[in-house]
Amino acid sequence: SLRIVTPEVQATVRGLGTTVDGMRDTTQVVRDLAAGATPDAAMDAVTALRAQVQHTAHAIRTSGAALEAAALDGAVAQLTHRVSRLERRVLAASKRRIADQLRRVMQAQALLWPQGASQDRVVNPLPWLARYGTPLLEQMQQACDADALTLVHGGD
Repeated sequence: SLRIVTPEVQATVRGLGTTVDGMRDTTQVVRDLAAGATPDAAMDAVTALRAQVQHTAHAIRTSGAALEAAALDGAVAQLTHRVSRLERRVLAASKRRIADQLRRVMQAQALLWPQGASQDRVVNPLPWLARYGTPLLEQMQQACDADALTLVHGGD
């Protein structure tokens, strides 16, 4: 089994600060990109809003108000849900701003794991050979030789 990593994919992986294996499930990569594109002040404000909801609920609870616990819990749940929705919208706006980076992430993932499987199980190698020629064959041979030595002599 082998995986061909093109120079473009290598640049994308390096630029994202991840590994080729880290590109298999890009969920965390996308989250990191979105979080990095989101202004800290916006995320701090959302966090403060969430904390304020909890603080206010606690103040009402301890004030001796004649409010049933279920009513307060329901209101807190609704407000918490709205704050979470606001957070998702802030992150979505950030994702739209980084659409080009996300496109490169998805392209890299599709090249590394076409249809979610190993390249060698899905992709015909002839286009790779046509594009990269003899140097690709030499690199594949070197990788196979190194793997064979590891299999024969162990990891030492």
